[in-house]
Amino acid sequence: MADWFYLPSWKRSALPQLSAPSELKERTLNWLLFTDESRFNSRLIQRLKKEGQNVNTVFMAGQFAALGEQAYTINPGARDDYESLLKELRAKGQVPHVIVHLLNVKTEDGLPADAAAMARSQEMSFNSLLLLAQSLGNENLTAPLRLCVMTSDMQAVVGAELRAPVKALVLGPVRVISQEYPHIICRSIDIIVPQEETREEERLIEHLVAELAADRPERVVAYRGQHRWTQSIESLRIDDLAGERLRWRDGGVFLITGGLEGIGYALAEHLAAEARARLVLTDAAAIPQREEWAGWLAEHQDDDEVSGRIRKVLALEERGALVLACGGDISEPQHVQRVVDEALKRFGQINGVIHTEERLGAGLIQLRTQEMSDAVLAPKIKGTLALDAALKDVPLDFMILCSSVFSCTGGVGMVDYCAANAFLDAYAHYKTASSETFTLSIGWDIWRWNTRFDSLIQMPEIQSQFKLLREKFGITRHEGVEVLKRLMATSLSQAVVSPQDFQAAFEQPNALTAAAYLEQVEKRRTDSAMHQQRAGLDDLPPQNETERVVAEIWKNLLGIEQIGSDDNFFDLGGHSLLAIQLLPRLRSAFDVELSIGSLFEMPTVSGMAALILETQIEREFGDMDLLLDSIENLSPEEVRERLAAELQ
Repeated sequence: MADWFYLPSWKRSALPQLSAPSELKERTLNWLLFTDESRFNSRLIQRLKKEGQNVNTVFMAGQFAALGEQAYTINPGARDDYESLLKELRAKGQVPHVIVHLLNVKTEDGLPADAAAMARSQEMSFNSLLLLAQSLGNENLTAPLRLCVMTSDMQAVVGAELRAPVKALVLGPVRVISQEYPHIICRSIDIIVPQEETREEERLIEHLVAELAADRPERVVAYRGQHRWTQSIESLRIDDLAGERLRWRDGGVFLITGGLEGIGYALAEHLAAEARARLVLTDAAAIPQREEWAGWLAEHQDDDEVSGRIRKVLALEERGALVLACGGDISEPQHVQRVVDEALKRFGQINGVIHTEERLGAGLIQLRTQEMSDAVLAPKIKGTLALDAALKDVPLDFMILCSSVFSCTGGVGMVDYCAANAFLDAYAHYKTASSETFTLSIGWDIWRWNTRFDSLIQMPEIQSQFKLLREKFGITRHEGVEVLKRLMATSLSQAVVSPQDFQAAFEQPNALTAAAYLEQVEKRRTDSAMHQQRAGLDDLPPQNETERVVAEIWKNLLGIEQIGSDDNFFDLGGHSLLAIQLLPRLRSAFDVELSIGSLFEMPTVSGMAALILETQIEREFGDMDLLLDSIENLSPEEVRERLAAELQ
């Protein structure tokens, strides 16, 4: 166990030079920069133009519009605007080679002041990148593309310079976009904006232009003063610290979010038994008033979820704890304030906080909606901000944040989960620098009991890898408690805990990528005799040429020879990643633009063929309903004549 600990760290690296050979010197690139009107960003853009590059700029406004030949506005929260922008660039022959996201290069201090400020920060740091990636995917652009995401004041490299932890949300898209879109290389570059019209500003802009133009291997970079830094992972040995003073005091009052399940309950059990703790446990589900518990247990079966929570509280009290159980949404500031007020009223103090509550959710970027991502982000981001506000006047001995290894590695389908945990890591550094409270973010590897990850990603190879990792390296409840005790005796702000070789996992993040998965699917397909007949099925064969072509595309993608008109893509082993691969093939065969959502709505051969036909007719004749109204009373012969004439 002493070797399970890792520390995200930084190493000095050589500065890039514009005088060195680079793609910038060899040809003119198409650049697309999302920016504001700040002086620093403007100077960076002007320097790119001075180097002879073809630069398009995009400013944030209420809607998509062209401001001139090479300047546009978009609404950063409107996916249609990103798609309109990319279509415009495609039509002009200016599909970007390099995209630079500059919306988080601005000096900011502290945490968002209110919900509106938090929404704006999330829109600029997370939502805008998610919508951009989805729009690039919808355009089916497959040429190599570099996406450079620049920020300021986001990384703690040399000290307390991390001043804007919410910007760390960009790290979710930065790590995961490249894993789901094999042709996109995504990088994070963090700076401190220098004073205007100084040699430092001029020097930094020169280095950044060289950085953006070069195809460098490092994915997370920071500039501090005259130095360039790259992120790494260092092994950290922490031996058994038995006898060391723990930060939790006997009889202390500890607030544990998500305290009635998973990691939270495991730690609550330990504190109940070993520290005679007084526990304040929050849970997302509603919990009846204590005087109703006996009646509830008598009236409900043993497998009732509420009964299970009640029994957990009673078990903790049998171990010697006093427990205040509170149901409600941890991301709601009013609820968190009520919990804190009730805890102070009952126990007189709160000595420590362990924030474990989370909501797991997974899915490919191309299929994520804002509502889906908000649900994953809320407990860790809004929940942490709500705790910070409610406890601002409460002197804490410690605050423990349960993060995940995915904040450092990303993972297919994990864009919002990665972003949420990256925020926790950044908040811990920010809180350590700005307060006296010992604050630690722990990036946990998979716990053995947590089977939820196995089924989150609906792709067999990735599911099986999660399962194997959990069974081989999964952390037990006892081990988790021992790990926490060792970390509580340190002065760290962030640590990663992994029984496997995490340095290798960090340095080789491409093991669980969409490209690697599709390669495994192709190998399995080839090894298992692609064109096997599906025995025992009496399928209705394709009924027309469109269905025949759709079935042929399915056959090559799925590795199944016999495909009928009524077969369902997902019943035959298709899934979201293969559905995304299906789109460009249908586009090439039929010259139609289909959305990924439409494939889920029409998953059969006949359904997709009908969708293709409808799309083609609407393109040729306009609105489908108007066309149907116009031919409603015509004979079949007249309809054919009408369509033939229109097509000519």
